[in-house]
Amino acid sequence: WKACSHFAALSAMGFDNLRLGINLSPREFDRSDFMERIQLPLEEFGVPPQLLDIEITESLLMKDVESIVARIQRLRDTGIHISIDDFGTRYSSLNYLRRFSVNRIKIDQSFVRDLGLSQDSYAIIQAIVGIAKNFKLNVIAEGVETAQQLEILHELGCSEMQGYFFSRPLPFEKTLEFLKTTPQYALG
Repeated sequence: WKACSHFAALSAMGFDNLRLGINLSPREFDRSDFMERIQLPLEEFGVPPQLLDIEITESLLMKDVESIVARIQRLRDTGIHISIDDFGTRYSSLNYLRRFSVNRIKIDQSFVRDLGLSQDSYAIIQAIVGIAKNFKLNVIAEGVETAQQLEILHELGCSEMQGYFFSRPLPFEKTLEFLKTTPQYALG
């Protein structure tokens, strides 16, 4: 609820180029009322579903596959976007990308951390970006901490990133201050 409330407040202030990402644990995903728990705050605060990005882990996809496929499809039918978090660290399978109707994969920070140090990380990220493009998925790199990582990720075709290079996690008031003073977000 609080995330939707803050997101709506930011939108009302004119910050309309933001998306809201929420991690959903396997336990939350298994709740019988999970759709209501997602839809009610969206409705209450007027957050368009297409601006919500539910992040699920690969381990969630290993459970009751048919039930998970149906739940993900229900979310997608409302316009909500689905991301596979920490992609490449557990049971990565191209079958997930084919069967589960996801919008985005998030490259795990362990690969990003080793960029510039390990040719293997470079090759893995290059492969993930290539696969994502072929499946028409967006890619976001997690854990960007240096300008060198940023440059390499851009070179590899990754246009969405998150990490301490941009900002540490912030409470709402500090987030608002950050948005107001960061050129790509600042209201003009």
